[in-house]
Amino acid sequence: MIWKTIALPTDAGVSATPDIQAVHKVALPIGNGSAKGWVRFKIISARQALERIRIDAFDAAVPFKSLCSFESLTPSHHFSCYLYLSPKVGSVEIHATLIRGLSDDLVVTYRPIALIEYVWHSLRNGALTRFRQFLSYFFRPAEPFIISFEFPVPARFPGEKEIYPQWIESHEQALVKSFLSSRVAIAKEYPAISILMPVCDPRPQHLKEALDSVRAQTSPNWTLSIADDASENPEIR
Repeated sequence: MIWKTIALPTDAGVSATPDIQAVHKVALPIGNGSAKGWVRFKIISARQALERIRIDAFDAAVPFKSLCSFESLTPSHHFSCYLYLSPKVGSVEIHATLIRGLSDDLVVTYRPIALIEYVWHSLRNGALTRFRQFLSYFFRPAEPFIISFEFPVPARFPGEKEIYPQWIESHEQALVKSFLSSRVAIAKEYPAISILMPVCDPRPQHLKEALDSVRAQTSPNWTLSIADDASENPEIR
């Protein structure tokens, strides 16, 4: 298996001054279908300058809708993980923040995980005794985007991680509609619900999704109070 290398610009925000942290940004090449399914992703810093990694995945149908946002401190010399990219994923951006005052030409690589490699790892975990779950987890996990720090194998027990999300997706909407149409849901009085939301420069898309989730509640008797802690983004204010 050949590693496909993504080259980062050597001058992407790089600075050796003590007061500035360099941030490298790279996008996985998803548009042409080159990165789909399970892939191994790796960043190497020869100068051991890595400090923090952020991974953002966005919806293919709604380009600015976030599917997942992950951020974490990382060892200074490398970062690696496994990513699952379903057809619902339109783009993935990775931001690598370096230690303050340091610069480096990061090496970023990824490679697809082949079915034969998945089979070999799964054999050691006894996953092939659950053939249906084994194939389902490789070709179509329950989530459209997954970050894993271990080689992707099915759960030890059948459906341990996937049965509940799949059940929610296929049953919850119908059950809610059935409940709301029944006489049990017809009430003259609803309890008052007060929601407090402190914010400070959140991403506009995340704020919109939070507001939409409140508006989508079935009870009409709710109050939302938002406290803005001096956000600098005019879209938030």
